[in-house]
Amino acid sequence: MKRLTALLLLLCLTAALLSGCSSSGTQNKKTQQITRHLPTVTDAMYDPDYWIAKVKAPDDTLLSASDITLINAQIVGDEANGVVELAAYPSALNAVELRRCLNAVSLPTARLYDIDGTEFEETFFDELILSTNAEGVGESNKVSYAIALNNATLRTYPVAAAAYEDPAVPEVDVFQAGQLLVGDPVILLHTSLDQNWYFIQTKTQRGWVRASDLIFMEKGAWVSYIENEKFLIVTAVSITLEENPYAPALSGLTLYMGTKLPLYDDDTVTSALYNRSTAGCYVVKYPTIDRFGYLEYQPLLIPMTADVHIGYLPYTQRNTITQAFKLTGGRMTVNRNAHGRDGAAFAQDLYAVFGLTLPASCDAQAKIISNSTDMTKYTTAEREKHLASLKPGALLYSGDAVFMYLGIDSKKPYVIGAVDEYFYENLRSITNEIVVTGLDIVRKDGTKFIDGLEISLMPGVVKKTEQKETEKGTTTAKFTTTTKGSTTASGRDGTTVKNTTTAKNGTTASGTALTGTTTAATTKK
Repeated sequence: MKRLTALLLLLCLTAALLSGCSSSGTQNKKTQQITRHLPTVTDAMYDPDYWIAKVKAPDDTLLSASDITLINAQIVGDEANGVVELAAYPSALNAVELRRCLNAVSLPTARLYDIDGTEFEETFFDELILSTNAEGVGESNKVSYAIALNNATLRTYPVAAAAYEDPAVPEVDVFQAGQLLVGDPVILLHTSLDQNWYFIQTKTQRGWVRASDLIFMEKGAWVSYIENEKFLIVTAVSITLEENPYAPALSGLTLYMGTKLPLYDDDTVTSALYNRSTAGCYVVKYPTIDRFGYLEYQPLLIPMTADVHIGYLPYTQRNTITQAFKLTGGRMTVNRNAHGRDGAAFAQDLYAVFGLTLPASCDAQAKIISNSTDMTKYTTAEREKHLASLKPGALLYSGDAVFMYLGIDSKKPYVIGAVDEYFYENLRSITNEIVVTGLDIVRKDGTKFIDGLEISLMPGVVKKTEQKETEKGTTTAKFTTTTKGSTTASGRDGTTVKNTTTAKNGTTASGTALTGTTTAATTKK
């Protein structure tokens, strides 16, 4: 009997413990659900309609296509921000200019490691310098024209190997400069010593890309490609297409936000392709390389139900907010490493779908021609008042961070942006994500996010630079304007060494860039 009683007591105790564990687990799950967002942020705030409902006229067009063209021309006109007019790029530049571009990024000074923690030896850096083929710069360097065949990484040096100051933080590869999307037009400036890499200029920056990721074009066809107005643009974070057993090269492709591909004319689209109907699909021209090494477009089917748009999206507050929320939840990485985004990339991709071209760095973006506001001397109360006056979609810059303003909720301003870490109630939290957040969280330097804001601007608003009185006596606003084209700049090294490299199609492949930005975290002596 005693043994039976003891056994019953043991069973009761076990049941109680299991019940307690179950209750505790449920509680932990609830706690995790409540605290998984940043402080004061709720699940409802991740619904774009939550914020769109606060906007009076969300479908009003903020800027027309012609307005956006003017804004882009103004951005191009400011050489310091690195954005260039590709179609007006010089056909050849001298050795001084090319060397300046090649020397724009110095080697890192910090010790660097591969992903396994093995330190790179000094010989690695010596070989890296030689690989840039600086001795191959000619007195006059012709440029060549190409488009990207693949989604490709843009590197600060002609090297595929990733390098980290801390292998435990793979989000920061010091040789990562940016990315190319399939179909992106580029200008070829120079060739690596082994001819496996090209130094290129994109619309917004320079860097090295594998030669196999590009296909050359004659300039006339390339300019027509750039100026083509009948295209499909990807408005999703990414779309992955189906497998195509009849065209393996077109199987399972991933297209990222901002990808632009020309559309076939309706009268050239057949009713069937690849043993299937084309009904319910857009048919775009996908760049491939034929067996002779020349550009060949292949028809690619993209479902009409996919998150894509014919031409640029209308620039409205509804579309701006909706696009921003598509990017939330994405991993934060530096310079688009592994297709992640930092603050500058977030802003670039957000506004690219409207046709607005923003520079590649936060510093340059904050200085674009716009009716911006300097908040550096504002008090917290003045900042709150200023934010309440902004339209959702305004960009807020703070050093190397940028946020998109969402609006006011419960008398507090909210934003979307890339956040690496923050402090709240003396607790440190790692985020490394694009998130919705209030601005009362604390930065590493101990200041609240709201007190670290420096510049606010609404992309696409032309800045009035002066007032000019007309002959009739009325006052009109004179806007900053630019002419298409580029101006030359002098570099530090005027040494000239003759060199030319012939590309796959016989095009001379050496040249230089005038403007553009490439960044590196550290420098090596």
